[in-house]
Amino acid sequence: EFGIYSTVALQNLTLDNTSTNNPKAKMWTVPLTLDGTLLINSGTEFKANGLDLNCYGDFTNAGTFTANGNTTYFKSASNQQITGNTTFWNLTNQNTATLSLNSGISTDLIIENILNLENGTLNDNANEIRVYGNINNDAVHTYGGTGIEDGISLVGTSQQTMTGSGTYGKLTINNGNGIVLPVGNTPLISAYLKLESGILNIGGNILTLGVNCVIQEANPFGVNNMIGTNVSFTDYGIKKYFP
Repeated sequence: EFGIYSTVALQNLTLDNTSTNNPKAKMWTVPLTLDGTLLINSGTEFKANGLDLNCYGDFTNAGTFTANGNTTYFKSASNQQITGNTTFWNLTNQNTATLSLNSGISTDLIIENILNLENGTLNDNANEIRVYGNINNDAVHTYGGTGIEDGISLVGTSQQTMTGSGTYGKLTINNGNGIVLPVGNTPLISAYLKLESGILNIGGNILTLGVNCVIQEANPFGVNNMIGTNVSFTDYGIKKYFP
């Protein structure tokens, strides 16, 4: 196992398995900043070791990425791309352009804890993003699927919190313990809202459905599969745009 300790930004970092020894690289002690591409080849493993990983280039994973409780940031002012099915602990997008998931190689993401979309656009290119913790979206999520793929799905095993006033291309609710929007959060869904399991409790907030937005009934609507409010005359409820 190789250790990586650098207090200055590195350019490209490639984990190569030409030796067939299945090498592993582990971050040590301090966060790591990469100005170029991180390439994790098949048979190799990159261990973030619970430390912040700041990416200004592309992220390609054909091997194993082990977060161990870290936060991975995408920070460029130009387009970035994630390639390869990857499990992150926390993922934060601060890219002010577009962060895209590869459209030609399966790039489904699992977010074990927090997905934080602060800036720019996250384009899923028909890949699925499964979030087990809380989500904050003050940016734009673009859905590239046909309606079958789940887009961003909230699939936690305990109640999840949804904050921010950003845009979702497709949002899937699949958490029997429910999703809650605290006061002051006003998301917009542009393409699909899929209700599979659990209550999307918007409280007194307004939930806006775009002109092309379709509500998908994955399971029959009922007391355990619906959109909920505070049941008050002061609730803003749902606003739907029509052509």
